[in-house]
Amino acid sequence: MINLSERQIDYIATDIHRKGLNHNRISTEILDHICCSVEFRMEEGSDFDHAYEMVIRSFGEKGLPELNKVTRQIWSKKNRLKRFSFYFSSIAACLLLLVIVVNAKEKPSVRPFNTDSYELLEKSGNNLLFKIEKGTEIVSVASGIVLEVSKRGKDTGYEVTITHNKDYQTVYSFISDPKVEEGEHISKGQPIGALLGTPHQKESILHYKIINDPGPKDNDEK
Repeated sequence: MINLSERQIDYIATDIHRKGLNHNRISTEILDHICCSVEFRMEEGSDFDHAYEMVIRSFGEKGLPELNKVTRQIWSKKNRLKRFSFYFSSIAACLLLLVIVVNAKEKPSVRPFNTDSYELLEKSGNNLLFKIEKGTEIVSVASGIVLEVSKRGKDTGYEVTITHNKDYQTVYSFISDPKVEEGEHISKGQPIGALLGTPHQKESILHYKIINDPGPKDNDEK
């Protein structure tokens, strides 16, 4: 598990203050949310700079300053109308939750399947090889749109590519009997197919890949 250093946390705190989030009552909570999101992306293979950039980008261009502005207005009214302190505190909490839910990117699941019986054979950057029982149901790690369902061969099955909020893509290889179609909107945890296997083997291999910031794909590229 990756934990940010004190230097990295100080950098984030200074940067979000510079970007306009300087209200003490809310900046601490947002700082904790951002740090957790950055650590998660770093566990997926991104370096600190890229992970932090993607998390900040998820708030939108005016996300942090606008959140700070609204919070200041609420707390200003609260100071003038102390008898309604609980009411205004509730509004501030709801606004914070709304900004995080609407603007922040959805965290993908740790594993693209719903079983605890597996073995991680290899992890190279964002490429992972899992050894699990053939026929295991493979699921999408986050909500998104099915970009491609391609037949790879009799012994290699299908490869399913899903794009998530135009932020990253996930690729699932060695899939049999796909349950999704290209262009389909799917939700987190939705089955996309079963793991391909051979008649004489109880277990099989799932190749799972995460592509960060994918650029435009050439029409001729396969």
